[in-house]
Amino acid sequence: MPKKKGKKGKGKVEYLTTPEALAPFDMKANDIVATPLGVECTVHGVMNGSLYLKWPGGIISAATPAPQVTKSKVELETYGYHKRPQSAHIQRSIDDREDALYAHRRYGAPRPKSAALRLPLGPHGVNGTERFAAYKAEVANPGSFAMSSGTQGKGKKPPAKKK
Repeated sequence: MPKKKGKKGKGKVEYLTTPEALAPFDMKANDIVATPLGVECTVHGVMNGSLYLKWPGGIISAATPAPQVTKSKVELETYGYHKRPQSAHIQRSIDDREDALYAHRRYGAPRPKSAALRLPLGPHGVNGTERFAAYKAEVANPGSFAMSSGTQGKGKKPPAKKK
């Protein structure tokens, strides 16, 4: 008897993730959506005008039990679905970074990308503050710069006067 083979699939289903396709729902790809059951899902895309969500565990399904009915944000909200605030997206990014950092430390996975913050220079520009200039001069030539009273560290007593 010949070995049975599984059915050949038709191929992967393509979901539209363009901003134009998700505009009626006022969402973007990978946005977090709160469901009426209390589960948080992510937006996977749009197919046939209906919003599809990725549930925990990797299951992808239509957002509502009647996908042919819900074609806009207002109709989704009548079923109890709503987009989570920006703070939830920020927290998810932080959690993903922490997971990647743990995987790097524990299992040798690649390091997570770091965010290079470009801070403003401030009112003194590239030269920095007066205290920074004094520190820079002291580091360049140790012992040559006498610390002024304004730049002394806390708790240090001034030198004793001779009698």
